[in-house]
Amino acid sequence: KLAIQKTDYFLCVGTIEPRKNHKTTIQAFDKYCEKGGICNLIIVGDRGWKVNINALIAGAKHPSRIKYQGFVSNETLFELYENAVASVYVSYYEGFGFPILESMSLGCPVITSNLGSMKEIGEGAAILVNPESVDEISDAMTLVASNNELRSIHQKLGMARADEFTWKALLKRLEAVID
Repeated sequence: KLAIQKTDYFLCVGTIEPRKNHKTTIQAFDKYCEKGGICNLIIVGDRGWKVNINALIAGAKHPSRIKYQGFVSNETLFELYENAVASVYVSYYEGFGFPILESMSLGCPVITSNLGSMKEIGEGAAILVNPESVDEISDAMTLVASNNELRSIHQKLGMARADEFTWKALLKRLEAVID
């Protein structure tokens, strides 16, 4: 079982594969550390293809502050979301992006890509960044980790945004279309 400390880490959730952009996330995390950031990075997700996550971590400037947990139970995942400073989900593309909604619904601020479905889901509630920009991602990490008020605002905005994606909200929209 993971020893989970409240607000001492960023959380990155997703299968380990190229489009999930773990390499840039780790580079941005290194830059965050170089600027004096004190949080760690926890990466959760099944091994996928074409990315050796252990090699990426070993090649980082701060590998001791990055933990790859692999697949975890829902209970552990929800606990990780609830206690993270923010989730970092800077994928290049997604069909939908469930980790964004999971984060928001559990009160975890989100840093996500300003592209496609991630932008659509996160707009107005998440911190949107260019997934190819190490600087933007790092700056977002620094900002959310160092500003409790901003983190609180994004927790509230995210929870409200997640409520828009419930089955009940979907049924209301469907009824409006039918009427």
